[in-house]
Formats: sequence, C-alpha cells, structure tokens
Amino acid sequence: MLEGHNIICIASSNWEAMWVNSQHLMSRLARRNRVFYVNNMGLRAPAFGKGRDVKQVAKRLGSWFKGVRKIDDGLWVYDPINIPIYRSPTMRVFNRWALQNSLHRYQDELNLERPILWTFLPTAVGLLGTLNEKLVVYHCVDDYAANPGVSVEQIHVMENELISKADVMFVTSPKLYRDKSSGNRNTHYFGNVANTDHFTKALSGDSEMPEKIRGVPGPIIGYQGNISSYKTDLDLLIKIASKRPEWSLVLVGPTGWGDPTTDIRPLEDLPNVHFTGRVGYDELPNYVKHFDVALIPFRISESTQSSFPMKFFEYLALGKPVVSTALDALQEWGADPDICKIAKGGDEFIELISQSLATNHDAELVEKRQKIARDHDWEKRVDEISAVVAKSMEERE
Repeated sequence: MLEGHNIICIASSNWEAMWVNSQHLMSRLARRNRVFYVNNMGLRAPAFGKGRDVKQVAKRLGSWFKGVRKIDDGLWVYDPINIPIYRSPTMRVFNRWALQNSLHRYQDELNLERPILWTFLPTAVGLLGTLNEKLVVYHCVDDYAANPGVSVEQIHVMENELISKADVMFVTSPKLYRDKSSGNRNTHYFGNVANTDHFTKALSGDSEMPEKIRGVPGPIIGYQGNISSYKTDLDLLIKIASKRPEWSLVLVGPTGWGDPTTDIRPLEDLPNVHFTGRVGYDELPNYVKHFDVALIPFRISESTQSSFPMKFFEYLALGKPVVSTALDALQEWGADPDICKIAKGGDEFIELISQSLATNHDAELVEKRQKIARDHDWEKRVDEISAVVAKSMEERE
C-alpha cells in the first residue's frame, strides 16, 4: 500500500452516503497516508422543485459553514461550495475559484504539501497545476455524460482534458476502458470489488432477521442499492412481482438518488414488494444474508453498460446466487451460471430466478461463490492500485 503521502481526493460520493469506490479506497489509504476527502460536488444542476435536492443544498450549506471534519488521524472530510450549473461560464469560473481558495487554505492549515490529486470527477480539471501536486490520478467510475440532468457537452470537454493530462487513469468497467483508454496510455482497468470480511461476518452466529423485513414471507428475492429510474429497471421489478406473487421482492436502499424524477408508486401498490429505505452500512450484510436470490436489475443504457455494480461481489461474499440483466461488465462472470445468471428479457429473468431458488442453499455452490469474493476484495485491490500509483510516481521523477 502507498505510505507517507498527502492525498487530496475529489470524491464521487459524500462520505456519509452509501459506500462506493471513493470511500472504500480512501478509508484504506488513510491508514498510512493523510487524506483530505472533498465530498461530491455534483454533476447536474439541482432540481429546486424536488424536496430531496432542496434538502441536499441546505445540508451542504450547513456543512460548509462547519468547515473540515476530522474523521480519523489521517482523514479529513470537507463539503465545498459548488454550483453544478456547468453550462454557465460564470458558474464554472466561480466554482473553480471557490474550490481552489478553500483547498489552498486547508493545504496550509493541515500541511498537505505536494499532494497526490486523486479525482473521481472530471470537474476537478480546473485544479490541475494549482495545488503543487506531484501526481494526478483520474479514477473514472462512471460514464458521467450519460447521467440524467448533466451538461453533456461540458462534461465531455472537462473529461477529455483531464484524461489527456492525468498521470495515471483507473477505470472500473471494460466499456470505460474501451471508450477512454486511447486518451491516456497509462490507463488501468480495475473493476469494483467487495469488503468481503464486512459481509461474511453476517454469517457467523445466528443473527435475527432485520426488523424492517421481519415477517416478510419467503422466498425473498432481494436487491440492495440505489433505486433510481435511470439505472434500476422498475418495469422489470413490477413484472417479477406481478407474475410471481408468491415471492417477496425486498428492495434495500434509498430511492431517487441521482434522479429525483424516480416514481416508485406502481411498485408500492404491489403487496409482495417491500421497501426498507436506506440502511446503515453495518446493517446491510444482515439484509443480504436473508435474500434467497440476489438481483442486479439494471436498465440497459449507456450509463449502466459502463458500470460495474459493487453489489455483485458483495452478494457473492454471502454465497448468494445472482441474477442480472445483460450488463457488459458481468458478461465474463455470466459464462458460469453458478456464479451469475444473465437474462436478456423479463420472462427469462423470472425463469432464472426460479432456477436459482432450486439451488440457493447448495453448500458447494455457496463456497464457490464465496471463494471468488475472497479473491476480489478491497484489501487486495488497494494494494494493486497502490503499486500502479507508486510506479507512476517513480516514472515521473
């Protein structure tokens, strides 16, 4: 693992949000380095007619006034002031000025000399060369221009510049590698992995079913993650629940993050569909433990075809059979239906769930899935990523 460096991370997710790449990676790097974690600055303009976005803006302002929060000895979190209206040149100039000034201030206060600038967002391109950084890392985890509500043209402009200037680039899906690696010869594909130990702890002892799903009749067909109409195939979920009323469809996670237009009312009207809302990361493994079959019901789009669902290896860590839509990143795992069954349509999706229910407690298959998860763990992935960054720094010196 990298050791003894200062890292300024422009994150794709707020520290307190559902844990994704940026939190998993930076929490581990902070054990041996000093990490200044800048919460997600956003890529789409807030929808002020939507309650969630208004609350997020108010919360961000409150956090900004509080300043930097120390999470651990080597980790600080900061909420920047940022107006994600990238179509406006004036707003882009203001955002760049505001972020540069705040980062310079905290660089001085926290002695963050010669940092690695590690960005998960293309909007950080305006920081390049302003922080006396010794290395620029672009960690691309999404096709940002394919997300709803963003300024597509400006995202492309910023990202293309960042790709060309970054010292090293990581991508998290095969499609991102195919689409973006030509712009940076030091590009590396590392798919998302799982915090395997965190999830397998739920298997030790006899933990009770979480209260929110206690009394839900089996079999439980489960999904954990953001429930958002631009990524989650809500029509597919309606079809599953409607055609198989004897199954309980349990959906664990927040609704509408990234797409405030998400409408789950048709699902809420079905008696065998159960929403838990967002649950804490510590609680999450116990929910997945009680799934009989685990789902990845993503819509097929430019956005999802560029993603690698972190939940895939989290499901496998608990030995769960996985049924997914035909995502590009999971095709290699779909070659073994014991690991992942891939459906090309709604009827096939239902049939593959039925097949998975027939073998979901097979001890040999459970162990096979768990072994794969152990081989795809965040501890190993951080070491692999660290080795690439260390080599890139050596080559630059």
